[in-house]
Amino acid sequence: MSSYADTAWGYDVDSIGYEPGTTNRFVPDSKELKLFKEEKSNMYKGTWMICLVYGLSALTLLCVVFLTEWGKTYVYEKFLPAVLTFVIGAIFIIVYLLFSIFALQPRKIGKGFDTITSCPDYWKLKKVDSVRQEAIINNNEKYDADSNCPEASGCNLTINHNDKYHIKDRNKNSIVTNESKNLKFKCVPDPNVLGDNIYEYKNMKTQLDKKNVTYFANTYANAGNREDSLLSVDDGGSAGSISALSDNDKENAITNKVDLENNGTLLYKNAKIIKSGRDSNGKDIKYRQYIDGVEASDKLLKYAQLTGAYKSDWDRSTTVESTNTPFPGSLFVDKNSTYEKNPLICNEIYPGLLDELEEAEGEDKLKCELAKTCGISWSKLDCY
Repeated sequence: MSSYADTAWGYDVDSIGYEPGTTNRFVPDSKELKLFKEEKSNMYKGTWMICLVYGLSALTLLCVVFLTEWGKTYVYEKFLPAVLTFVIGAIFIIVYLLFSIFALQPRKIGKGFDTITSCPDYWKLKKVDSVRQEAIINNNEKYDADSNCPEASGCNLTINHNDKYHIKDRNKNSIVTNESKNLKFKCVPDPNVLGDNIYEYKNMKTQLDKKNVTYFANTYANAGNREDSLLSVDDGGSAGSISALSDNDKENAITNKVDLENNGTLLYKNAKIIKSGRDSNGKDIKYRQYIDGVEASDKLLKYAQLTGAYKSDWDRSTTVESTNTPFPGSLFVDKNSTYEKNPLICNEIYPGLLDELEEAEGEDKLKCELAKTCGISWSKLDCY
């Protein structure tokens, strides 16, 4: 090593070991190096503090011995063995800590959540249940739960290699797999601060900003009666306004609304579809806005599909032959609700997936866009 800085923050490459289960030399990534430097810095600080305490203690003993008769009698003559034990022990501990500092090596961050990643203000980490994990993974590998696939799309029945359906990171790798640590944990509102349930959380958010309209939803596995019935458009469903429904449909819509308010687990926000002319094939050119006048980025739309576990072009019409079946953990509203408006879940955040979708490592652009879209305070982000 060429300098003190290299020595202080370096490590022995030859003794670092191998990747688990392989013969490849372990090469720490930027996050693992950051964790290594943080751990080493903490050890430096701790060692200096111990040295300070022991140094002050030793200086005090010397002053007592040389400046007072009591010190000469008791500290030097009667308790000399105890003093020597203290001094030798202090030297041993300091030397041991110094060796520990320079012996510290970068370590592999396991499959658990990356502790360096933060949650929004007054949110906390929570484990993701297996149904949601499987839905997110399957949505990235299959077209729908029945593996139907529109012929014109060119997607594969097992692995959708095209970028339209198979969501990839900046290195063109699949963003989720069965081994992905970014699916193990999510950020959710802290019930001790933001309400005991999403009903209270939604009311709180609505009172603060009435323009930030969100709706209740659940997973397809917990669809209940909504699998075969409708919800009013006033509540995010595919039926008409509650005032225009027939008595029977109105009763079902109200029942479904109450059920979602009591048992819903997801809050989502729909994007407004803006048409801007036609392309060379005569198809409408569409843009989506979660916030009026602000076009949603492709990355945010991909994140919405990824975490909602759906495809925006799923056909949910009444024609049985053409209906696409959501995955058990997919966001679900009612029988005929489509996903064309790219519903974005706003009460669950997957920071690891956001990190993977950022244009460059270490950026916060996508996370800032999500925070602004959902009206979430995330003070640790650099959004200015």
